Amino acid sequence: MTADVQPDDADEIAAEVRRAASAADLVLILAGSSAGRDDYTAAVLEQVGGVTARGVAVRPGHPVLLGHAKAEATEAVPVIGVPGYPLAAAVIFELFALPVLTALQGNMTANRTPQRALLSCDWTSATDVEEWVPVTLRPSPRTDGPAFTATPGTGHGAGAVSRLSQADAWWPIPIGQGRFTGGDVVGIHLTAGTAD
Repeated sequence: MTADVQPDDADEIAAEVRRAASAADLVLILAGSSAGRDDYTAAVLEQVGGVTARGVAVRPGHPVLLGHAKAEATEAVPVIGVPGYPLAAAVIFELFALPVLTALQGNMTANRTPQRALLSCDWTSATDVEEWVPVTLRPSPRTDGPAFTATPGTGHGAGAVSRLSQADAWWPIPIGQGRFTGGDVVGIHLTAGTAD
């Protein structure tokens, strides 16, 4: 089920979230999760149910909101306030929406086998967040290690759609790890549609 775009009005957004929660198992609110003047998602979640988390130590996707909505005669329905930038939205879907949808289908994991790849270049990442980097893959020249070589996407910021459209996998860099050298073995998660 999809809903129409709503104006920047907290009451109208809340009414739409209640309608969605009465018919859905998970509600995603796209944009409005940050702390700007017209970012109403946190207030809406407080109004329709509650907020569990305001922001996470992930980049891109830091301003995500996690909460729930209560519709009439139904149990609480999980709600995710998804950041509006495309790359951030994709990361938050992978981290939070996909596991919820998988659990709702009776599985405990998303059935994505982690892979290993050789990093194609030096890379530096902030150490205070878990950074999700989209990478393209090509066959590894080595026969004694990982099957893939991973190249981080180029482009600027969480809004760089080209980085997302060209990616074959995500490279989630754990908190505390910041410097990598070309040839390092890193863990990747193939995107949907990328063959093992």
